[in-house]
Amino acid sequence: MAALTAAAQGGPEGVRAIIEARLEPVIGACTSGDSRVCEAAADLLCQLASEEDSRAALSMAGAIAALVALLTSTDAEIQIRALMGLGMLLPGSPANQKAVAQDRVAIKRLMVGEYTLIKHAISPMHTFAHRSSCRARTLTSRR
Repeated sequence: MAALTAAAQGGPEGVRAIIEARLEPVIGACTSGDSRVCEAAADLLCQLASEEDSRAALSMAGAIAALVALLTSTDAEIQIRALMGLGMLLPGSPANQKAVAQDRVAIKRLMVGEYTLIKHAISPMHTFAHRSSCRARTLTSRR
């Protein structure tokens, strides 16, 4: 995986070479059960998805489903990479957006709370917003 990631970091030519080869081993590595392999595979998918020209091929190869599956990992680094990959594959692609929207498991993992990183990220934002709101009310009432 490290060699593939290094090739992908070489820019569009490296990404194109990997895309033209078979993506199935990379997609399959996402379900290996070994957290180091999963993290490396997710990292490579993110690197590949960073090149706009590769996104259709990644989607066709099953990258969306593989990244969604990684959201259930207990490893925060894997979860972050999965979100980053999805973040690159979904915008500007109605087909990819539709694929995730129609996947009940994906929606549940993203929205219902099984994804602990989102819970941890939302809690501080909510606290900050609440404190800001309280400060604004206090300042307004003092006038």
